[in-house]
Amino acid sequence: GGLMNTNIGNVMGFQVAGIANVTKGSSDGIITAGIANVVQDSSRALMAAGIANVIGGGAYGIYAAGISNTINGNVTGILAAGVSNINGGNLIGGQFGLINMAKDITGAQFGFINIANSYKRGVPVGFISFVREGYHALEFSAEESIYTNLKFKLGVEHFYNIFKVGFTAGNGSNLLTYGYGVGSMVSLGERARISLDLSANYLLRPNTNPELELLNKADLAFRFKLGEHFDVFAGPSVNVYVTENNLDNAAFTPPYTLFQDNWWNGNGSTSIWMGGQAGIAVNF
Repeated sequence: GGLMNTNIGNVMGFQVAGIANVTKGSSDGIITAGIANVVQDSSRALMAAGIANVIGGGAYGIYAAGISNTINGNVTGILAAGVSNINGGNLIGGQFGLINMAKDITGAQFGFINIANSYKRGVPVGFISFVREGYHALEFSAEESIYTNLKFKLGVEHFYNIFKVGFTAGNGSNLLTYGYGVGSMVSLGERARISLDLSANYLLRPNTNPELELLNKADLAFRFKLGEHFDVFAGPSVNVYVTENNLDNAAFTPPYTLFQDNWWNGNGSTSIWMGGQAGIAVNF
């Protein structure tokens, strides 16, 4: 149809419309529309729309939309959208969009914000991934470079997001730090686990213009469960400090260096050293 195809029953085959395909029953096949595909019942299809795909039941196949896929039932397949994939049921497969939402997932979500009820298998990959029955922890730790750390972790144990704030002493002033990272954790038994966290931490020096003062960290930790909601942990860390100042004028002075290099005609500096961290985590 140049503008629209409207079907009061079920469809099996090939549909193309300049504006929209609307089906009151189920729709199976290859379905494309310049603006929207709307199916009141379930769908087994390769479906593409310039703006949105809306399915009232379950879906099986590949669904691509310029803005949004909205599917009320369970999905087996791939959902890809420029803005959002909203799945009211369970998902077996993958979601690709800025905002992804589903119930119980076997597969993956890739987006800026991912929301799920639980993960049977797989991981959410994004800036913020909230899984209701997933991993949520608040950690308090100390280390040789950032004396006091507060970390908030959320996602699933195999892949989680880290939001950090901290406090340390710098060259002549106290420093507030904030950062972001990702991490992964594996079980070594009933009470023991091991985690690896990668993070970038900005060192905020008071009363100065913003400058590049970045402490990048890889923290490896052995964890022991004290109970259902508490862990203690400790382990080594690798630190890479990058500043657009030489170390005499930088916000922070490393305790020692395994590697140190000056760049930008001696005004910038990169330092690497090994350190350690220990703390306690509250899981909820």
